[in-house]
Amino acid sequence: MPRSLNSVVIIPMLLLTLIGIIAIWSAAPDVSDKLTGLSRIFANQAVKQIAFTLVALLAFGIILLVNYYKLKDYTYALYIGLLVLILLLIAWGRVSHGARRWFQLGPFALQPSEFMKIVLVLMLARIMMHKRNVERFRDLFVPLIVTLIPFGLVFLQPSLGTALLFLPTFVVMVFVSGTPARNIIIMFVVIAIIAPIGYFFVLKDYQRYRLLGFLTPSTIPSSEGFQLIQSKVAVGSGSIIGRGWGEGDSSGSLFVPERHNDFIFTTISEEWGFVGSSLVIVLYLIMYLGAVFIAYNTREPFGRLAILGLVTYLTAQTFINIGMTIGFAPITGLPMPFVSYGGSSLLSSYIAMGLIVNIGVNQLPSFASRDFE
Repeated sequence: MPRSLNSVVIIPMLLLTLIGIIAIWSAAPDVSDKLTGLSRIFANQAVKQIAFTLVALLAFGIILLVNYYKLKDYTYALYIGLLVLILLLIAWGRVSHGARRWFQLGPFALQPSEFMKIVLVLMLARIMMHKRNVERFRDLFVPLIVTLIPFGLVFLQPSLGTALLFLPTFVVMVFVSGTPARNIIIMFVVIAIIAPIGYFFVLKDYQRYRLLGFLTPSTIPSSEGFQLIQSKVAVGSGSIIGRGWGEGDSSGSLFVPERHNDFIFTTISEEWGFVGSSLVIVLYLIMYLGAVFIAYNTREPFGRLAILGLVTYLTAQTFINIGMTIGFAPITGLPMPFVSYGGSSLLSSYIAMGLIVNIGVNQLPSFASRDFE
């Protein structure tokens, strides 16, 4: 496989991280005047993001030192371990904005569901790496249950956006695993039957507002409507080249909540305009297409499936995040990979890309064709 593909993945990843730090520095809330010394320095979210980046780079390097194929033997343990951590959140998780998603570790918070996205991909790749494991429709029940268990636990936190990412990941991995077309058709029919039941009888009112309210934000009786309207106005105010770094209206008429986190793309669009926001989108496209080409050049089924699963959830998360800031997708609370403020999101994104590069570097001999066998 061409080594240049690794650079196509790594360089955009680093540039997006740098862009994120610059945008966070501009958009993050001011530090309290009551803090002094190191406490004041590390209360600055841009400084914390730099620290997160250093940890993420270390994790990225460690992932590259281990042959990815050995992880196949630990997928069950990793999966069960992450499920236990998510369950422990019920007793020891930190509550924020009505959700219990984080363990508080001193000044930092750890969100296990971010890492469950990676482990779920590895589990599904382990199960579906052999075509004989997905030949019959009933064979799909095992990977489906493996997906629905973390889906349910994360949904109950509640974290609807993260939970929903598990579903396209599952669907895409089933599709590329080589299961017969009839299984795919039956699966979509089942989803079409179940989805309305979940929408009307499982989701809470505010979750239904988030899923469909982006179509008519002015009619939503909640903060999501205000946030979306403000975000769209702020994005439009950036015009072609933007207002300039640090010139975003973070407290005036264009105030957008969470503009350093979930709505970081709003900050980029307002301050850097169409040119800057387009650059960000192009970097994502280059990085994800590079990862897909690595998968295309990988004969070994476990690695190929793992790459496609990782790229699926990262791509879905990226463009849902971008879409929600401009009114093309529901507000789901998903951070923008590599760019939004947050240690767990950044670390899990780097681990995912580390696995992709690792698979590209450690090409294992295989007699498989491009179709799974």
